[in-house]
Amino acid sequence: MSNALVRLAVIVLSIAVFCCAEDLANKKYRLEGKISPPPRNGKTSFENSQTNVLFVGDYEQYYMPVRKDGSFVFHDIPAGNFLLQVVSSDHVYDNVRIEITSVNNGQIKAVNVHDDAVLAYPLRLEPKAPISYFAVREGFDLVGILFKNPMILMLAFTLLITFVFPKIAANIDPEELRQLQNPGGNSPAPVEEPPVVWSIVPLRRRDRD
Repeated sequence: MSNALVRLAVIVLSIAVFCCAEDLANKKYRLEGKISPPPRNGKTSFENSQTNVLFVGDYEQYYMPVRKDGSFVFHDIPAGNFLLQVVSSDHVYDNVRIEITSVNNGQIKAVNVHDDAVLAYPLRLEPKAPISYFAVREGFDLVGILFKNPMILMLAFTLLITFVFPKIAANIDPEELRQLQNPGGNSPAPVEEPPVVWSIVPLRRRDRD
């Protein structure tokens, strides 16, 4: 009788644990935060700004526009790891890694992806830098035109050979020029030995006695 009661208790406990785990897995949570709007024409508001919050998980994705005051709220979020991105047309915001655990009533941990800093919850995100869609036009650079253009370098080298080198050669002393042309100096030229000529003389065949 006691063994049957123990088995029944184990079965009931297993069913209870399974039901609790299923409830925790299916439980949904709430995520909220606020984005600080950048100053625009002396006003700080998202009234005419195209700014949205993208919340990406392993198997789901949530997309929500921010309110006029910059606040946002996501409902029915399951436990797991997510990436929160602010999609703005005029400013850059840091991405945030969100971890929602099923214990402690859905505890939320937020970490800045850029510097791994732990952020307070509810989230508060600040703009980092304005987005520039145009490249700054470079000014006139004479040095870059002269020394970075291969055609200019070839022309300068040709002019150097044509005009500068002959003037340098004309100012050199004739004796020094002769020594430069003849590195051997006054040393006598080597005497070439006459080539050896080999001649083949045919042998005369002796007649037999």
